[in-house]
Amino acid sequence: MLLRLKSADRKSLTKEFHSLRDEYRKELANAKRRDESRRKGSQTLDGLSRLRPAEFEQYIGGLLEARGYQKVTVRGAPGDQGADILAEIMGDQVAIQCKLCKGTVGDGAVRDLLGAIELTDSTRGLLVTTGMFSIPAQKTARGTSVELINGSQLVEWIAEIEET
Repeated sequence: MLLRLKSADRKSLTKEFHSLRDEYRKELANAKRRDESRRKGSQTLDGLSRLRPAEFEQYIGGLLEARGYQKVTVRGAPGDQGADILAEIMGDQVAIQCKLCKGTVGDGAVRDLLGAIELTDSTRGLLVTTGMFSIPAQKTARGTSVELINGSQLVEWIAEIEET
């Protein structure tokens, strides 16, 4: 059938076919990369979930240093004023609370971190978890100086560091 077409029509169809084939191959490669990224992310979160809370705090402290935070002090212990880590970036003191969990972190953790920001004279806070944040937690953090870092974002942070 293709042979019965005029040469110009055949060239046009062939060109369109190759273009569609190349687009399909590109999308297939992108889908494979996304699947690989999700798989690595799941493995990363599984590995982190095996840590003890103190080890997780140390890991996050190292990750913050790799992201450009300075004067990173891991303090997670009784009497830490609600901040597991204190760090500085661009002149701001940041109070960081780490929540190692597979489930959902609620709004109480956000309120606790807001108190820790006040107690430690920090300008803002990071609430970092291997899990997710509840809708009430997200609403409580909205419009405050608290930034929520869920498990997916944490995996992205780790991937960014590994790429450099």
